[in-house]
Amino acid sequence: MAAVSAQNIRAKAREAIFAAGGRGFVRFLPAGGALLVSDAARRCDDAQALLNACRTAGFAAEERDGLIFLTPTDGALNALRDAC
Repeated sequence: MAAVSAQNIRAKAREAIFAAGGRGFVRFLPAGGALLVSDAARRCDDAQALLNACRTAGFAAEERDGLIFLTPTDGALNALRDAC
């Protein structure tokens, strides 16, 4: 069984954000809490649409202070693993 790479997880998050019209960085957080963070909510008129797109893509998504915090769900990880 192939492992899911960090790059695959990040690419999936970027794809969801960009598909919803968002722009900005998508970076890994060093420790604790969410796995990824993005400033796309600061660059978009509809942060709720970004959150919904990320949730649809399989991420637990939360917006705080203009940043979106993303953690892949088990379903998203399984889908990425199956795609590998």
